[in-house]
Amino acid sequence: MGLPAPALPRTAPDAPVDLADHSQLLTLDDEALRRELVAREGQHVEAPRIAAEVSALLGIARPALLLHSTEAAASRIAQAAHARRSGAVLCVGDSFARFAHVPLASAAHIDALDDAALAACSLVVLDGDLAADTMAKVAARARAKGAWLCVDETATAFRIANGAACARAAVTPDFALLGASLSCGLPFGAAIGVEEPSAADPLSLRIVDAALRALKAAPVCDATRAHVAQLRAQIEGHANSQEIRIAFDGDAAMPRLSFLGQEDAPGELIAQHFAHELRLAGVHCSGPILLTASMRNDAHERNRVANAFGHALVRIRALLVEYNSHLSGGLPWPFATGRDALRSRGLTFYRYPRRGEVDVEPNGEAMRIAFGSGPLGPVTSSGFFVPTRLVGDVTLTIRYALQKWNAGPDSACLGLFFQNEASTARYYAQVISTADAPTARSVAAGLAGNVMGRMPIDGDHGWLRLSRMGSTLTASWRGASDAPWTQLGQCEATSDALIAGCKIWSKVTTDGLVADLYDLQIDGELAKDQPELLAAKVDPRRG
Repeated sequence: MGLPAPALPRTAPDAPVDLADHSQLLTLDDEALRRELVAREGQHVEAPRIAAEVSALLGIARPALLLHSTEAAASRIAQAAHARRSGAVLCVGDSFARFAHVPLASAAHIDALDDAALAACSLVVLDGDLAADTMAKVAARARAKGAWLCVDETATAFRIANGAACARAAVTPDFALLGASLSCGLPFGAAIGVEEPSAADPLSLRIVDAALRALKAAPVCDATRAHVAQLRAQIEGHANSQEIRIAFDGDAAMPRLSFLGQEDAPGELIAQHFAHELRLAGVHCSGPILLTASMRNDAHERNRVANAFGHALVRIRALLVEYNSHLSGGLPWPFATGRDALRSRGLTFYRYPRRGEVDVEPNGEAMRIAFGSGPLGPVTSSGFFVPTRLVGDVTLTIRYALQKWNAGPDSACLGLFFQNEASTARYYAQVISTADAPTARSVAAGLAGNVMGRMPIDGDHGWLRLSRMGSTLTASWRGASDAPWTQLGQCEATSDALIAGCKIWSKVTTDGLVADLYDLQIDGELAKDQPELLAAKVDPRRG
């Protein structure tokens, strides 16, 4: 079963950002690079000197082969290995596999490599961002089986060290590969350890010459590591706020983001949908997060990328809720009042997670939300909503009666809500109890993620109200039908169409939460276009 199709609106960044672009170590408008190019205007750049400098930077005594593209350099390495020893090419990591035009066997992790596979290889290629101990371990095993060793520094060169990443693992490869990051994206590849005449493009050589000098004068690795740490902290903050379990591995300067399986969805499926949502937000990221030169030089650029990650994680939270929720139409409108257009569309029941011990059903002229006694897990949320879009100024009121309300070791809330269909704008007027005072009641506004205006109340009966007037959203409460409304809080409201409903949510465990909701009243305009009604579905607990 896949996650549902996306439904949330998206705002893409001003221009697409590719966090997997190897060519973004420096850009052609980088000030240090421009100075180097201007200082050497008209000078001829000799390929042998550049080849020697590249080899020296990677700590390999053999000369470098400069080619017109990274792809050509990768193919040349593979061909050289085949010429010396017939066998397969095995990649640990995926960089080289994208470039080399030869049959490849791939392994994502050292544990997937067996001795027979290594013995059949002429060449073992290691991604430069592998952990040092993994790189050393694979290198030792490859050497023991007589295979040639290559380290692909296409992405890692100068990002995680001033020179070669493989030096951290004390690995000296037979070959090493550098790519277009040294030429700011121009066609360029360097295969170190392959003794062949140079075939590099003259313009690429000029750029590489200037880039090498600029990188020596001002290494980018420390700034890259610091800025990536900041970006990672922002991503982790967004993930924590959405209760999404993520993990980072790889070098701190170019970490890889992955998702842990959660809420009945495997991590691979979540990652697939996250990549899709991130692309729609204008950010591409496959493999490690490679900080672009513009991000390194511009805090605004880093922040908008972090915000794109945050937006995509909000999308994943919404999709996970849908994925692990029981949604069913077909609930009748039980309330004594209500416009015909609303009554005819009825109500929709939802329960999260789908197998939680919660029932939502009519109880006379009320809708009853009933949590059974027992464990709830990280969070259980269930209730009903009116499957009708509301536009313009609109007021929503409901009367509640708490029939059973035994909070466990966490808060328990009954909330009247407005939200847009994207679930990016949510507003509540809510009744709350907490584990430290389970018999005490309070009310509060939950507006755009902020709880405000909390105040104690007496009794288990009252009224809740939400009202959007113009650009202002107001949450209110009163204890009786003839009592004045008490304002709990206000905020700036979305102009989107709204969906109304009522729900209970709590965590960990409960001895039972039962509330009856009466007299739902919606005063406002109904949108001309309305969503299709959901069909009644079999409860997964029973079928």
